[in-house]
Amino acid sequence: MVPVRKTEFAIRERRIPPNELNKLLFGAITGNAWLVLIYADLQLYVLKYGVRALRYVYLEAGHMCQELIRASQRRGLVGCPFGAFDDAAAGKLVFEVGCTRIPIYMLAMGYP
Repeated sequence: MVPVRKTEFAIRERRIPPNELNKLLFGAITGNAWLVLIYADLQLYVLKYGVRALRYVYLEAGHMCQELIRASQRRGLVGCPFGAFDDAAAGKLVFEVGCTRIPIYMLAMGYP
């Protein structure tokens, strides 16, 4: 059996200028928002789950996003999930060169 690292969560805060945010999400957001990027290291998933890895990555990202939206609503925020975004731009904002993680899902949250 191949040893696999446990799931890791990282919280990094970074201010993204509005013009970069607009490019990242193809102009879909106006105003101020927090942006949550959900990412995965597919190599680790493939080692553990084989051919089912990709399905699990996307299912888990969707569940996580759903729960974040529900939690944000209880605090008076609104959330807008994004599956379509500029992958390369998202990777440059968060990951270091040579990183094997890929962006999977994005959630913009803010006050209505």
